[in-house]
Amino acid sequence: MRNHYLYQFTFFLLLELLLIPQWVFSAQSDAPKAGAYKCWIDEDEVTTCGNVVPPEISQKGFNEFNDQGILTSKVNAAPTAAEIAAFKQKEEEVEKRKQQQKEDRALLDLFSTEQDIERARVAILATIDGQIHSIETIVASLEKNLVDMEKNLVDSVDNPDVSESQLQTIKKNIEDVKYRIKSNRDTLKDKFKEKEDVNKEYNEYLQRYRDIKRRGLPPKAPEEGEGKPAEVVDKP
Repeated sequence: MRNHYLYQFTFFLLLELLLIPQWVFSAQSDAPKAGAYKCWIDEDEVTTCGNVVPPEISQKGFNEFNDQGILTSKVNAAPTAAEIAAFKQKEEEVEKRKQQQKEDRALLDLFSTEQDIERARVAILATIDGQIHSIETIVASLEKNLVDMEKNLVDSVDNPDVSESQLQTIKKNIEDVKYRIKSNRDTLKDKFKEKEDVNKEYNEYLQRYRDIKRRGLPPKAPEEGEGKPAEVVDKP
């Protein structure tokens, strides 16, 4: 009989343990260890210690100690807006330097010497000068035709054998030639501007080339897979 009651008691004890809410165990496991504490500097620049760091202080950083007073961890202060801005500016400057180095290497890949730059400039300018000469020849021919057509119009006005429709055709042809002259002259202006732009561009190339050679260029970082030793495969 005693064993029967003992079994009953054990059964109900286990049942009660199973019915204990889980948060009880959770709360106990989350509780700070005895003797553990945190220290921080308050608004009055005084070091204060306790189990919980005030919310208004936690962003400024604090230290954690164990029950033996040994520092176990250090929580740094959250960065200020000025520090974040400075960090961002530094990142932008680093990225800008990387981009500049990339452009510098591209320039050195394109031109090995100053003479290469000058040769490229001369070749481009020669092509533009050839285009300018062709356009100027066309304009000169159109202007000569215009003089002849205007003289023909004057003679045709007093000629009874020339009809009104013929006169209108002559006038229309004159306007067409004037338009073509203007269009070609506008193209000439663009070509002369293009020559200026080319000279400016290649002057900048030359200056950048000299700057790169003077300050030197950092070695190129190896691409992925470059600079790695070849894998040795054991032969059977």
